[in-house]
Order: sequence, then structure tokens, then C-alpha cells
Amino acid sequence: MPGDERKISRLACCFLVLLRLAIGWHLLYEGLWKLNTQRTSTPWSAEGYLRNATGPFRDYFRNLTGDPDDLAWLDYDQMAAKWDDWQARFVAHYPGSQDGEGRSVAAQLDRLVNGVKEFSVPLEALPPDVDLGRWKNYIRFDAGKKRLIVDGKLHLLSSERDD
Repeated sequence: MPGDERKISRLACCFLVLLRLAIGWHLLYEGLWKLNTQRTSTPWSAEGYLRNATGPFRDYFRNLTGDPDDLAWLDYDQMAAKWDDWQARFVAHYPGSQDGEGRSVAAQLDRLVNGVKEFSVPLEALPPDVDLGRWKNYIRFDAGKKRLIVDGKLHLLSSERDD
């Protein structure tokens, strides 16, 4: 019969439907498995795929993961220099910017990147039985201003804080 060459049998239709269901089931299963591994100690990651990327966009995909041997992330001085460089570029890009309350964006950014120099609370007098001998590098009491001041740069370890 003319025109029948484009028709497929019912068996072929059933196999195509089964193939679509199998592919869909496979994608669903893999996606759920990847989601479930996020709660484990070894979550799924595309890092291996991205590191082994080939083709015209290989450099872009490889750069998404970063350099695994880059020990600069562990060096305080290099990381501080990166943050300072980023801060300088940000302030240069937005010079003289102020927020809605008139505060300088550069000053706010400096506070976020470098932290505050000290924390203080009002205190009328230091209790007589308090000895700051062990904590003198971190805490001081200014009797004139009646303030207890903690250095913002010298952070306490949990073992020092909980003693």
C-alpha cells in the first residue's frame, strides 16, 4: 500500500513508550540519589566532571572548580591581601557612595572586611573580685569612661572563652 512506509507497528510504539519511561525513571533515580547524598559525609559533586572537561569551553569549566593544589587559601597573609585588593577595587568602583542613612559605604565595607577594632559596654565599676591578669591582652576597663573594652582583633578561642 502506498504511504505505509512511514507507519510503525504497534510493537514499535510500545517499545518507544517503554524507552521513554525507562529514560525518565533513570533520570529521576539519579537525581534523587544525588539529592540524598547531600546529607551524607560524601555529597555528590560535579567537580570530577568539571576538572576533566574537554572542548572549546574546557578552560571555563575547569576554572569553576579552582586549583585543588592552591595552598594560598590556607595562608593568612595571602588571603588578607586578596580581601584588601577586593575591598580597594570595590571602593574604587563606587567612590563616595553612601547608604540611605548617610553612612559611607567604604567605612561599612571596611568594618565588614576588617571587623571592628574593639567592643565596649558600659560598666560603672569593675567588681572587686575580678582579676583581669589572665585576660589583660584581651580585656581592659577604662575607669574614666566607665567602659569594659574587649579587643576586636584578638579573638578568643572556645577553650579560653569557656574557662
